Amino acid sequence: GTVTGISVGGLPDLIVDAGTLAVNSRGTVLQVVTGTHTRQVVSTSTTYADTGLDANITPSSTSSKILIQATLVSCYNNSVNVQGMFRIMRDDATNLTPYPDSGEQGHIGVIYCPGEKINSTINFMFEDSPSSTSSLNYSIYFACQTSGSMRINQNGQRSYIHLMEIGA
Repeated sequence: GTVTGISVGGLPDLIVDAGTLAVNSRGTVLQVVTGTHTRQVVSTSTTYADTGLDANITPSSTSSKILIQATLVSCYNNSVNVQGMFRIMRDDATNLTPYPDSGEQGHIGVIYCPGEKINSTINFMFEDSPSSTSSLNYSIYFACQTSGSMRINQNGQRSYIHLMEIGA
């Protein structure tokens, strides 16, 4: 076929507008949601418990990815060595850790304390492919792998979770 309306030097004014351009959102951050938590949470258990740090996001497409980034501040005050483990849960039912059935109880992050009081910050990221356009809740769970006590947000410290919808 032939193309009409084009002259040397480009397209005439007003022939192309935002409605006629193809939009490619692949790899683009479509939305960001942040959750914060400041209440102290204590665990002495090897059973995973909710830290209270969570956020909700509603993907705009079933092909979108959700990038989860979390930063938690923890404190140990022990006379024994303790190892704290963390995992990401979707809707309190789906464990999103890379190896959920591993012998290490399937965690995404670990903090080790060599038998003394110590404050630590742990950061981790994970990409989820939920194939959903429903509201999704992402939360951080924690447990002690060994005996001892672990605290999150001691003395009013603040932990964060960021959820980013990425176009796919």
